[in-house]
Amino acid sequence: MATSVPPATDQAPLLGTARPVNSRRRYLLISGLLLLFAIIAIIFGGGSGQTWQNLTAFPGHPLVVLIDPLNAQRVYVGTEQGQVLTSLDGGQTWASQQRGLPAGAAISALLMTPADAQLFAGTSAGVFVSTDNGQTWTSMSQGLPNDTVDALTIDSSNGTTILLAGTTVHGVYRSTNMGQTWAADAKGLPDRADIYTLTTAPLGKQIYAGLIGGGIAVSADGGLTWQADSTGIPHGADVFTLLITPDRQGNPAHYYAGTSVGLFVSADGMNWIAGGTGLGQTRILALISDPLSTQLLYAGTDNGVFESGDSGATWRVVAHGLTASTHVGALAISRPTQATVGFNTAINVLYAGSDQLFRFPSTGFAQTVGVLRIGGIVVLFGLLFFLTFRQNTIMRSLLPAREIPGGYQPPSVRRAAREAARAHIRGGPPPIATIFPEAGGAMEVNTRRGPVSAIFTPVMGTLHAVVMIGEGRQPQDGPMGAFRQLAEDLQQAGVLSLRLAMRDPTSLVNSVADVMGALDVLQRHGIKQACLVGWGFGATVAINAALEREVVRGVVAIALPANDTEGIDELSPCALLVLHGSEDIVTPLPAARDRFNAAGEPKELVVFPGDGHALEGHRVEIVEKIVDWYQTTCAEDMSVTRRGAQSTPDHPAPADEERSS
Repeated sequence: MATSVPPATDQAPLLGTARPVNSRRRYLLISGLLLLFAIIAIIFGGGSGQTWQNLTAFPGHPLVVLIDPLNAQRVYVGTEQGQVLTSLDGGQTWASQQRGLPAGAAISALLMTPADAQLFAGTSAGVFVSTDNGQTWTSMSQGLPNDTVDALTIDSSNGTTILLAGTTVHGVYRSTNMGQTWAADAKGLPDRADIYTLTTAPLGKQIYAGLIGGGIAVSADGGLTWQADSTGIPHGADVFTLLITPDRQGNPAHYYAGTSVGLFVSADGMNWIAGGTGLGQTRILALISDPLSTQLLYAGTDNGVFESGDSGATWRVVAHGLTASTHVGALAISRPTQATVGFNTAINVLYAGSDQLFRFPSTGFAQTVGVLRIGGIVVLFGLLFFLTFRQNTIMRSLLPAREIPGGYQPPSVRRAAREAARAHIRGGPPPIATIFPEAGGAMEVNTRRGPVSAIFTPVMGTLHAVVMIGEGRQPQDGPMGAFRQLAEDLQQAGVLSLRLAMRDPTSLVNSVADVMGALDVLQRHGIKQACLVGWGFGATVAINAALEREVVRGVVAIALPANDTEGIDELSPCALLVLHGSEDIVTPLPAARDRFNAAGEPKELVVFPGDGHALEGHRVEIVEKIVDWYQTTCAEDMSVTRRGAQSTPDHPAPADEERSS
């Protein structure tokens, strides 16, 4: 007698309804559930048996992670926002520790002294120290330049403790009194050396420095003298991280360098070869080793975290939980804690800093993954044995299901939309090299915070540059297109120019960082003197950026705002030129004059009668004034211009003169 097949519906039958369930369906249901359990157990318990946990409670963008060597539950993280966050429970909860730290100063390096557990922080505002586990901080920057401290290390090999600080433009500074004073007595490093990482070799015999665009330098006398030590590493490579692992006697055994062109290894610290099978084409941004096994290494890259169990010869991705494009610029590992799982005798805890902070293994899962994996394997073999003897019954029960249309549709895989990792502050790695087009035109300036769109007007062999920052819908054109004409006139005067478009024109902090990044790139390309020209909000950005970079000799503020320019009184001796319209309704002339009067010398205010915020009636005069002012007030050695032509600019007007044009 033929049996009828119930019509297919969008809703599966409810459990407990009066539908007969024969033994074949019961076997099929049990088999499916067992198979599902086995797959889940083996996948999530496979490999290393754990997964990454996104520490969503962490408030900030992590740049550096430090674990207390005496307490693995105490974790310190420095952030781009200028905080040192502390966790006492392995990353589950966090407390902000920034009393004494300057607001907004990115924390890019952390160091704990082994003798007295003092905690040092390298920031974009110098070095700070805490003696109470990061609760309060004291400035230790006497003698340091106005520069970001990206790296810290300590050397006690000769009986005297020496602290070393690596800066982004001024090389290495040394302190022999635990940071109370610093001296620029290091010799042998390149000019404007950008020190991104410092590490002291086991037993403290040598100190190694990784440079942006400069390879590796080594010192054998506590950082006094340095010499290049990069044989085998491509010229101009950025060195982001250095790791030196010891042998059983504590002597240096293996040297590792993470660079912009991959991993390099050395047996003597002098001769390097490319290594790292399995890492692929990616930048190596962080390297650490297991505290108990120096053969077990971890690497933070642009493509997540990798591990090696054979001293760096081969690599594989660490577990699940990070996407393939996760940029990891900071790594830290704790000493192992005892576990209770079968053959697992100890478990390390790994922290990875990306746009967010991650922990591996995830909390609570470490004690169960071993059981899951073993249970999954047992269930899988048992299920295979069961299916072998029930093959005919199971297959017959499957056939009717083929006649039913529709069925289960697996969910589509969601692709995570990640914004590209921002580039330093450490929070991101240093940028890839910026290539200036010989013919000029549109380009991207690769800063530590990411690429910034720009229009480049070139001059071969010049030492002078002008960076322009506008506002509105076409910030690179300036008021009434004045920036375009200014770039052409500056080119004839032997000055190259960059017209920037900020990545986030609504944020003063991010815009100032973009300009600072562009100035750093220009310095690396040989620029000695620069001037910032800003219009409206761009003038605010220019004034604040000039306070942070010594290469800036002058600021031109077109339509000077009254807001967020409190630092104008600290601008001197940087020269200031203010160009303002008498009918500006965005910033009325009296308010602009008040801000101008707060500035120190040299300064000049030019008022254009009848003009508004865009100075629409005096574009030609604006351009001529800026070029003349730059040549006579800001730039040194402008007598030789492009193609060797002699330039004899007029003498500038008195710096405190106010006149109308």
